[in-house]
Amino acid sequence: MVLAEGFSGEWSWYGIMPGSFAFARFKNGFALYLKMTRQHVAILLCTYNGEKYIREQVQSIIAQTHTDWSLWVSDDGSQDRTLEIIRECMHGCGQPLFIRRGPSVNSSRNFMSSIYAEDIQADYFAFCDQDDIWHPDKIARALKWHASVSSETPNLYGGRTHLVDADGVSIGESPLFTRTPC
Repeated sequence: MVLAEGFSGEWSWYGIMPGSFAFARFKNGFALYLKMTRQHVAILLCTYNGEKYIREQVQSIIAQTHTDWSLWVSDDGSQDRTLEIIRECMHGCGQPLFIRRGPSVNSSRNFMSSIYAEDIQADYFAFCDQDDIWHPDKIARALKWHASVSSETPNLYGGRTHLVDADGVSIGESPLFTRTPC
């Protein structure tokens, strides 16, 4: 098994250590520690009767330049083809898809149920509305920004929204916030 360029051979133990380090001990006594650079993103998509726009949204997620992600759908009881369309789009793309029943109260409770779900494990979380269309580098830009911020500082990334009408025609952008967060 090759663990890193130039390092191969029989090893007796391998695992992930706290702090995102990988460890291997070879039969010859040599030990290797590698700093892991995993950036797995759990995309949290909450849905309810979203068949009108969901195909474009899922296709824009699949087109992301950052490919280490999984899609977690929390559906509030859609009565249309929302979940069927998501499954069609995701079939064969090679990325993990998880679908769960949402709380069926409102969209904010649906997102909160995903945030608190213990089985969703990731290095980062991305929130996704069913009628969004993401730029292909949306996740990559967010991760690049996070890398520029000290790991000692809590941080949250948000981008401006480019608004379009039902036909995809640009109608403006969300407000530009100029104040520094507290």
